[in-house]
Amino acid sequence: MAEEVWRITGFNRHPSVIQSLRDEVLPIVATEVPLQIATVPCSTGAEALAIAIELEKERCDYSIEGFDVDERAIAAATDGRYFINSTSGQITGDPHSDHEYHWSNLASSDKAKFLRESGSNGSTMVHANARIATKLRFSLLGVQDIPRDSYDVVFCLNFLRYLTDSRFSPDLPSLEIVSKRLFCSNKSLGALLIDPTSDKVGQIRQSLTAQGYTRLREGTYLKS
Repeated sequence: MAEEVWRITGFNRHPSVIQSLRDEVLPIVATEVPLQIATVPCSTGAEALAIAIELEKERCDYSIEGFDVDERAIAAATDGRYFINSTSGQITGDPHSDHEYHWSNLASSDKAKFLRESGSNGSTMVHANARIATKLRFSLLGVQDIPRDSYDVVFCLNFLRYLTDSRFSPDLPSLEIVSKRLFCSNKSLGALLIDPTSDKVGQIRQSLTAQGYTRLREGTYLKS
């Protein structure tokens, strides 16, 4: 199932989610130091890295944990290296998987400041700078098993919509189970951020609000 579902990821794949983190969520949870953040499923860590870059720009103290059931994705996230195609200049994958990456949503200034380029076996690769690398941790764990009452902010991007798709849902935990676990993993004043495509699905919005989330704006929910 992981082979079919989690093969596209990206650095800031959904810019509106990062904007919502900055404008809606940080003012609410800013008193928590350091911020405890989870991203699940985390895929190969590119989205976690984009979140870290935004938090660095906002001068936040934070820790990010990423969880996924794909062993190769977790290996790639832990490795933290992303290779650049010498022809197109785009991120093309990593030593452990053939994930497709969204690269252009990162500003050039952010790439220069927060990423480092180096060579490996004749290829150019990028990786997080030393400070960000110490803030990221990745573990092999499913959505329904992430720790309870642990996170100020939980990102669940590009996953919930699969739970409403009959092609995938028989092999995945139910939407109700996942929604409940996400709610339980948030601290008492925690936020959940989902991708815009998922937030357009009424069944997903209803499930999240039924668990106790209040919808602040598209893709942004507050535990209430």
